[in-house]
Amino acid sequence: MQQLKLLKTGLKIIFCLLLVAWLLVRFFISPAFHMISGKSMNPILNNGDYVLTTKVEEINRYSIIVIKEKKSEELLVKRVIGIPGDTVSVSGNNVSIGNQKSGDSSFTYNFQVTHDVISQLELNNKIPQNNFFVIGDNLKYSRDSRIFGLIEESQILEQVKWKIWPIADFQRVD
Repeated sequence: MQQLKLLKTGLKIIFCLLLVAWLLVRFFISPAFHMISGKSMNPILNNGDYVLTTKVEEINRYSIIVIKEKKSEELLVKRVIGIPGDTVSVSGNNVSIGNQKSGDSSFTYNFQVTHDVISQLELNNKIPQNNFFVIGDNLKYSRDSRIFGLIEESQILEQVKWKIWPIADFQRVD
């Protein structure tokens, strides 16, 4: 009888510890799984791949993030290229983004952007606080900041951490 009581107490403690661990993971790390749809992040993420995401810790240049596009409310996976404080210059359809303070080399993209994006970028010579310029790795198939402009930090929902499927391609991607 004493052993049964001890076993029940031990099981209750284990259950409580598991519940606390689950709550900590769920509300502080908040992992989620997403299936990649489309070719915009090829070759690192392909159509049908599954990724593990977490809450946003810190947004850096080259972070891969999940955003909610304002107009369509669609979830998109993109790479951060421009961060707050980066210098921006627009010459025709060429957009140059760089960070002179840290000595990063300047990135020059030769692509067409919409008139609205040109207007938005010409207003500032720097990317404003809480704004980011994002692109897909596969520019030919990506709908990104070249089309919808800078994104606000509030549009960033999660950070992609791991590519988990297919299992043969399991890897950290951040």
